[in-house]
Amino acid sequence: MDNLSDSCFAYPSMRKYPIHTKEAALNSNKDFQKEASQYPKPLFDMITANFAKAAAYHEIQYEKQEKQAAAPAETIDFKGGVTMSKIASADDVNAAVKWILEKRASVERKNLAEAAKYTLWHAANRESDLETPEMRKLARIAGIGVGNRSEIEHELEKRATLSIFDGKDHDEFWKFASEMKNLSDDDFYTEEKLNKLANLLEEIDTLYGNTANYGKSLAYPEDVVFSNNMGDLLKQAQDLLLVPSIDTTISKSALLERGDKVNAFFRNYFGAEKDLGNDEIISKVASLDAKTAKALLEEIA
Repeated sequence: MDNLSDSCFAYPSMRKYPIHTKEAALNSNKDFQKEASQYPKPLFDMITANFAKAAAYHEIQYEKQEKQAAAPAETIDFKGGVTMSKIASADDVNAAVKWILEKRASVERKNLAEAAKYTLWHAANRESDLETPEMRKLARIAGIGVGNRSEIEHELEKRATLSIFDGKDHDEFWKFASEMKNLSDDDFYTEEKLNKLANLLEEIDTLYGNTANYGKSLAYPEDVVFSNNMGDLLKQAQDLLLVPSIDTTISKSALLERGDKVNAFFRNYFGAEKDLGNDEIISKVASLDAKTAKALLEEIA
């Protein structure tokens, strides 16, 4: 198969479903029908069109499906047990934003972050107005933007004065707080550190029973750690890449930083012989089927 061009496959970018001979096209179509429900509609239509061209060229007819492919799910299950409706329109974006903001009163930020990123991706790609208070709040729930370091450290110290830790927890907290103080700005303002800080603030507030004061006398952790900077929101919203087969967003820049791992995965998984460039990586990852996408994300995590 390695000597075949991409055009010899019904799914060219993935070199999947060979259609270069009658037998190959017939067998590949059977495989595709079993997996059809995994693909988003644009990708499904593209693969189907290529199979149709192959059928006309080879003068063949595919076997009719005895059972229709399963209808796509109407909801998405995110980490932390959060389930929300899929977004298919601008109205759905508005409904999702409202739903997430209402949920924030009872659900931890870290469990809403993926749903917020997913909603922001759709908002940015459906020309929704990102410059609203609701969208800025959603961005902070998603972990987008950076706050003022001195204010963040002040909030951390303010909560640290509460006598709620003892033993090992107390020692680990102060060790972490000390390490944060000694970091350079470049290391402090990383997605990993900021998200860990926001999660830690919420853990402290939960232990102390203070979450009921969020939005009143106490700021939400994301409002402390992440900023209202619209430039950050636009930049990071545009950096999000949606993988439709698993309805998951990932950072394009983070994906490309792991380019060596991604290419190694493609070599092992598909037998690819050449490394892909940045644009090719982004395009290929966006078109992965659900099983492959999950395997890739686990490999490069």
